[in-house]
Amino acid sequence: MTHNDAPIVPAVPDPPDYHLVSNEYLRQRGLELVAWFEQLDDVEQLVGDWRRLRAWDKVLAELASQGRDSAPMLGALRFAELRIGEEDPRPGRGRTLPGNVFSALNNRLRTEFRRFADNADHIKAHIAAAVDANEPEHLTRAHLLRTIAKPHVARASGENEWYTPAVYVEAARRTMGSIDLDPASSQVANDEIVKASRFYTAAENGLLLPWAGRVWMNPPYSQPLIVDFCEKLVGSVRSGEVSQACVLVNNATETGWFQGLLSVASGLCFPRGRVRFWHPEKDSATPLQGQAVMYMGNVPDGFVNHFGGLGFVTRCA
Repeated sequence: MTHNDAPIVPAVPDPPDYHLVSNEYLRQRGLELVAWFEQLDDVEQLVGDWRRLRAWDKVLAELASQGRDSAPMLGALRFAELRIGEEDPRPGRGRTLPGNVFSALNNRLRTEFRRFADNADHIKAHIAAAVDANEPEHLTRAHLLRTIAKPHVARASGENEWYTPAVYVEAARRTMGSIDLDPASSQVANDEIVKASRFYTAAENGLLLPWAGRVWMNPPYSQPLIVDFCEKLVGSVRSGEVSQACVLVNNATETGWFQGLLSVASGLCFPRGRVRFWHPEKDSATPLQGQAVMYMGNVPDGFVNHFGGLGFVTRCA
């Protein structure tokens, strides 16, 4: 198949064809497939097309590693999975279908597709954002499933969100001069304490939005969100998009995400005592584990000066 004789109706082609076509065609065909799956009413054909498109997962990963524009095709695959989840029979949802229609899917896949369907608006927004930004790494099924769990601010306790004490935020502000971004915040936290020029809420999901300038971050402490937020910060520091950052986390020194933060840090503080987080309508809460504040930037002496009264502080190599 060549670009010129591709059919109007986007039937799913065999994977080898895409090694022979341009990035422009990869993108256009992926967008056509998303539209196709959105309007497709034949559930049996939907599952059949997904089975053929599934063969693309490894091929698209290979193309992404070569700098090819594979995000739209991956987005089409994930969108097909969402549509299958919408049609999968269950109490109050889906249609009554012959059992063999879903025989190609094991219980794990059916559960994951149903989760996509139960969070359809969220998943569609993430697919669209990742396709627009050409970020195939954000279009794996595992990544999208992780984003369904909404980030929390600071320390979660039941259904409540707990916020950072002002003394730590003020020390960070004095160190960096100002705070341009808090990527894991809320309106209350920003109005009351952080006062960042820009902040991202749980609903917005800062993992999919740009980070730049001077960043204060107290990430969600649950897995896998803490890994995702810390990895994004490390990458943004290495790329130069984030010029300075102060991050408050549990002092889980044995974890990969903590070691990753240390690899780009120029200052480190272990607070004296455990941080007492606050809530505007609750008594303060003290976590079971101690915390650490790490600084990334070119003024480590300022960090040492401003955090010195809060606990043990040192410059990092």
